[in-house]
Amino acid sequence: MGKLQAKQESKNQVPNYTSLLYKHSRGFDGKWFYEVKEVDRRLSYPLVGEFSLVCDVGGAQGVDSFAFAEKGAFVVNLDINGHGLRFSNKNAHELGLDSNLNFIKASATALPFRDEAFDLITCFSVLDHLPNKRSAYRAIIEFSRVVKRQGHVAITVPNYLFFIGTVSMKVKNLTEPEAFFEQRFSPKELFYAMSKSKLMPIVVDSEFPKTAAPEILVSHFPRLFRKMPGTMPLLSIGTRILDKFSKLNMTKLLGARMGYLAVKTGN
Repeated sequence: MGKLQAKQESKNQVPNYTSLLYKHSRGFDGKWFYEVKEVDRRLSYPLVGEFSLVCDVGGAQGVDSFAFAEKGAFVVNLDINGHGLRFSNKNAHELGLDSNLNFIKASATALPFRDEAFDLITCFSVLDHLPNKRSAYRAIIEFSRVVKRQGHVAITVPNYLFFIGTVSMKVKNLTEPEAFFEQRFSPKELFYAMSKSKLMPIVVDSEFPKTAAPEILVSHFPRLFRKMPGTMPLLSIGTRILDKFSKLNMTKLLGARMGYLAVKTGN
């Protein structure tokens, strides 16, 4: 093990690389980000084992790629962000994980791999940052092409049915077009796009925010709302209510981040 050392959440889990890899990000709330990504872990981590071949699309900093490598998988961290990949490559070397990791700069819509190369493709909150829905659907077709038959694809996206977030982001995109861009998908929309690409969804899941963090305000709320007095306390109350709401079975499709685990079928 190199200079860096990740925090072990429990003896049954891989280390929490979120707190490690973002520790130098100014003002970044690692606890909030780790909680938001719980749905990503539920959909994908149980499938990863020793010698699994995994492509983490949009992996950048390596939060999930490093965890997969820790479990013994051979992982490609693919991202369009060259700076993020260089940072991730450096950390992989310091952690002694570089023998299980490769870093490739490429687009999700044109994966530079042969057909049926991977056991698992993961893509966590990446499709929402592509220029449009057409690009997102093209990426899903590419995931289907490069995953093996009976292999798996795990995708999460911002949920259109999460009403608070959807309305807030629409207002933000209208009033601050130069700011953070995000497109949202309904469960039905994502299900259809994956099914049409021979990826049959077998698990659906979602996650509600549990922690009020400044990142939520900056990324997802209009500037006018952020300037209102008492915004953070109000956000804290809202997240506590949502946390209780999320424990109801009927809310499975309504969380802020939603996704599917699918298996590749057909020829």
